[in-house]
Formats: sequence, structure tokens, C-alpha cells
Amino acid sequence: MADFHTQNPTHSTTTSLIADLQALSPQRWDSFVRVYSPLLVFWIRAEKLPTLAHDEVLQESLRTMYSGIGNFKRTDTNGSFRGWLRTIVRRRVSDYHRQSAKSLPVQDFVLNEISAPCESQESQEVDHSESQVVRDVVARACEVVRQSVQPQTWRMFELTVLESRPAHEVAQFLNVSAPNVRMAKARVMKQLRELLVDFG
Repeated sequence: MADFHTQNPTHSTTTSLIADLQALSPQRWDSFVRVYSPLLVFWIRAEKLPTLAHDEVLQESLRTMYSGIGNFKRTDTNGSFRGWLRTIVRRRVSDYHRQSAKSLPVQDFVLNEISAPCESQESQEVDHSESQVVRDVVARACEVVRQSVQPQTWRMFELTVLESRPAHEVAQFLNVSAPNVRMAKARVMKQLRELLVDFG
């Protein structure tokens, strides 16, 4: 896929996604969960927790993100949105370890024994490369945007960006004007940039 990310010169500027999440927009929250969950799960798995704990930590992380998004501001001093998400995951993992330490020592042993076959199966099905997870996040973002625009708009974006065909060629192929093709491309790319915060 072509690189559609751009550098944001004003890091304090809040993107549309963050603004909508801060307003607790249900539609944007659903899009956020659909797009970013693979990355959150990847970070959780990297912590080597028992498999049975993954969903619990994910849900606690999402709960913290949902309740705390209103306090997030993108600045040069507090880091990126992705960094903020990862910090929350690490804190919820730490919470899990603290809770586990209060339990009987045998509990973690039993959980690890139960989860071992699941982890073995996951290792065969999941690419544990973060770059692969990021590609999955981008693919999910594309699917969310594709469902929100007209099929013709997505087709013009697909041909110009994903297939790298010139606008005039796409216009002739789809029997539309070249300015319409460029406008459709810009509309889709704007939505993707808003959804993929700090992926540039």
C-alpha cells in the first residue's frame, strides 16, 4: 500500500479521531476498537502473560482508554497517541501482576499449564512481528473507511493509491473527470489520516 502518512507540524493539534473519542462518539469508539485492537493484543502478548489473562487485560486497557481519552493532548512533551496507548497497556499489565501476587502461587502455575496449548496454537496462527500487526491495523482502518464512503469513491482511491495508477487514466477507466478522482482520493486519505493517529 502506498504511504499516505504525512508529518504533522503541530503535534498539539487534536485529530478528528481523538476529538470524537473525547466527545465519546460511539461510532468513533467502535472504529477505534476495531482498528487498534490487534496492536493492543500484540503488546499484551509481548508481556508473556497467561493466555487466559489476555482478554482481561485488554478489556481493562480499553476501559482506561475510554475513560481517560478526554485528558489526552498531543504535544511535543507527552509523546504520541500510540505511546499513550502503550503506556496504558503496560500499567494494566502491572495491575494484573500485582493482583496475581496476592493470589496463591499455585494459581499462576495452573493458569500457565492450562494456557500452554493455546499459546502454542497462537504462535502458529499469529505473526509476532509488530510491523505485521501495524499492517493489520492499517488494513482494518482501510476497511472502516471503505464502508463509510461510496463504492465509486473507494474504487477511485483504490486505483490511484493502492494500484498507483495516474488520475487521468482512472478517470478515463471509470468515465469520470480527473478532478473527481483527485477529490475522491483526498477524501479517503483524509479519513485514513484521522483514523491512523501517529502512524506517520
